[in-house]
Amino acid sequence: MTMVEQFTQGLCGIYSIEVGDKVYVGASKAIQARWSYHLLRMKNGTHDTPELIEAWKKHGGEGFTFKVLEIVGSETELPDKEYEWMKKLKANLLNRRNNFPNPREHIIVSHETKGRLQSMGMKSMEAAVKQLLDNS
Repeated sequence: MTMVEQFTQGLCGIYSIEVGDKVYVGASKAIQARWSYHLLRMKNGTHDTPELIEAWKKHGGEGFTFKVLEIVGSETELPDKEYEWMKKLKANLLNRRNNFPNPREHIIVSHETKGRLQSMGMKSMEAAVKQLLDNS
């Protein structure tokens, strides 16, 4: 295992894959494992982002840059941080999972609803959603 692999193996955070002027931003609770997954999927032509497959065919591994953009302390931070980095870097390579705006920016919770959630012992909308999913 290389030094980079040892460093990134247990890291939870945001990363980018860059090739030419194209940027893909992703998030993972295990960055090294996710990078290996991307490599495998690009090599065998099954990646969710067709532009990455085409770039791999054209350049091979030499044309790609992989960067760890930010280490986060908790998995719960990943979706918001990923979206922030996508906006910041103007990510132009998207897959089926990350090609939509951040849904949290479109959820409006009234003060009344916040009060009801708190009275039920839930500190946040995320806690309410988690409880609903756990009970379904």
